[in-house]
Amino acid sequence: MILRVIDPMKHHPLSTSRANESIASRTGAALSVGAQALGALALGALAVGALALGAVAIGRLVIGRARIRRVEIDELVVRKLRVTEDLSTPDRSVTFLPEGTMVYQETFVQRDQHRIYVRDHPGAEPTIVVMHGFPDNLHLYDRLLPHLSPPRRVVAFDFLGWGNSDKPPGYPYTTDNQVGDLDAVITQLKLGPVVLVAHDASGPPAIDWALAHPERVEGLVLLNTYYCEMPTLRPPEAIWLFSTPVVRSVARPVSRMFGNWLFRRMYWWQVGRFIRDADVRREFVPLLYQQFDATPSARPAFFRLNEDLRSMVRSRTKMIPKLREFRRPVRIIFGDADPSLNSGVARTFHEFLPESELFLIPGARHFVQLDEPEQVARLILAMPGPGSNQA
Repeated sequence: MILRVIDPMKHHPLSTSRANESIASRTGAALSVGAQALGALALGALAVGALALGAVAIGRLVIGRARIRRVEIDELVVRKLRVTEDLSTPDRSVTFLPEGTMVYQETFVQRDQHRIYVRDHPGAEPTIVVMHGFPDNLHLYDRLLPHLSPPRRVVAFDFLGWGNSDKPPGYPYTTDNQVGDLDAVITQLKLGPVVLVAHDASGPPAIDWALAHPERVEGLVLLNTYYCEMPTLRPPEAIWLFSTPVVRSVARPVSRMFGNWLFRRMYWWQVGRFIRDADVRREFVPLLYQQFDATPSARPAFFRLNEDLRSMVRSRTKMIPKLREFRRPVRIIFGDADPSLNSGVARTFHEFLPESELFLIPGARHFVQLDEPEQVARLILAMPGPGSNQA
């Protein structure tokens, strides 16, 4: 496993303002900055640029190697400090970076002979599990996660066929198999009751898993997603092109005929329309598209899930009675400027789910977690627990 700290100012345009950032590792490491406590943190290499601290209480800090350029401390209380030479771990490192950073541990979860890529962001329970749709990957949450962790533990992962997960050729990339991916992550990481956050095409696997395991669900968050046939549901243009049987029989050969050029242009046009702000669009569209130019590519998963889409949606319509019986807290958070997974879809979900609350965010588009990350995070963190009286 690898513990990473990502600087959002270098990688993604985050707008975070936190006075105190806390970092905790599930492998026995915990650290907090500001007036919070540092537990036991084993570091291979600790690099600090300019770090200003108000008050830091240190229980035990074990350091293999440290390079400190400048530190300003008003008050430092050290109960016990040990520095040894034998705790350096080559495959682990921690770097302190500006406010709004993401800290996570990288690992892979095994499903049969295939590996699912996971980022585990440390924090308090209950764990939040975030899921991407298609054609994207876990980077879709990069603007949201610094607002969730800290304080909460957040697990993000790429479904098989996407991002950094394995992309086995000939694999049946279907919604049913994505349910298995989700179950493998929750089970192998030994997660307690979880808050599931589903966006776009991850709505069906998340809802299927929640309906099958309600006792393991702390809450369910639906972000501009879908599940079954609904009156106002309509696919985005590119998804319609590759999911409509007769049309896709022409669209796929044509896209291959023009190679990467046509597919890339179509992707950038379609996904660009999902994001409201131009600066965020310029950052995230190429980031999400990288997996299609990679070897192996995410294209087989994209095409296969499109083939499965219409029949899957029709088949879930029979599950509407089960939705009406679901008694866990649900928050439906939709950007109201999404013409496909629109406010009508959100209201239909609200009608089907008796314990749900509906939040429409004005002006936010399909990628609501990129358009309004702070607002979405506040709504997730404020979710009532099971059995709470909702307003």
